Amino acid sequence: RDLRMSRGLGDVYKRQPFYNAEKFLNLAIQSVCNQTYDNWELLLIDDGSTDSSLIIANSFKDNRIRVFSDHSNKGLVYRLNQSVRLAKGEFYARMDADDIMHCSRIEVQVKYLVDNLCIDVVGTAWYSIDNFNNIVSVKIPKESPSVNTVLNDICFLHPSVMGRKEWFVNNPYDARYVRMEDWELWLRTINSSVFSNIDIPLMFYREFGIPHWKKYVKTQIGMLKLFRNRRDYSLSFTRALFCKIKTVLKIGIFTMVHLVGQTDCLVKMRDRKKSSFDRVKAMMDLQDAIK
Repeated sequence: RDLRMSRGLGDVYKRQPFYNAEKFLNLAIQSVCNQTYDNWELLLIDDGSTDSSLIIANSFKDNRIRVFSDHSNKGLVYRLNQSVRLAKGEFYARMDADDIMHCSRIEVQVKYLVDNLCIDVVGTAWYSIDNFNNIVSVKIPKESPSVNTVLNDICFLHPSVMGRKEWFVNNPYDARYVRMEDWELWLRTINSSVFSNIDIPLMFYREFGIPHWKKYVKTQIGMLKLFRNRRDYSLSFTRALFCKIKTVLKIGIFTMVHLVGQTDCLVKMRDRKKSSFDRVKAMMDLQDAIK
């Protein structure tokens, strides 16, 4: 609040839809409550959970937290666009229900957006963690994403992004691209927007020990659909064809690895170019986020 008053910052709206997330939801919410920047609103949107997720969400007694449930399952894309409409703050941030945010995440990103008025959306670096909150690696994305970054690398870690609410209102997620709605959004808007990444790890992203295969295949199928509509994204025939071939190969490789139970090994190979980091400090930061 002091930062907001001294710099004229607007409220931050945090959106966190959830579906059957009882295993990690408590930690995710607690990490929002432990933020050094406290002028935020958290909207927890239940997407028809059948476990105890809704009970966990309602257990937090904080007037900055609003829980919404219509007892129906409408999917992530619907909930994403719904949350943008419900947002009240100047800045809009998102997070997944099984991840943890660094205590200073919101403060750092808000300051970045205030100091850089040309930036529409900013992401962060992140730590990859497993189901037991062990930190496996750190990942530093490119500071200034490009079309090549979107096609060949990671433009943003989706749960790490924060942007101006107006930008998200003007650029809704496309319901045709389930499981890759963020990827499609960045590709569709990158030539008319200004994106950036902060090279500080401000998210603990749960990547290991998670059943990936079905989600991964759905994502890749969505990509094939996007490449068929290449003209919507100003992609040449040659480039779209190359991307299609690469996507089909990736589906085949991931499926074979899944069948022999080595998905986590594949993720580790993909992340073999690791940046060094202070593991002790990282673990201390994680514990501070969920205490």
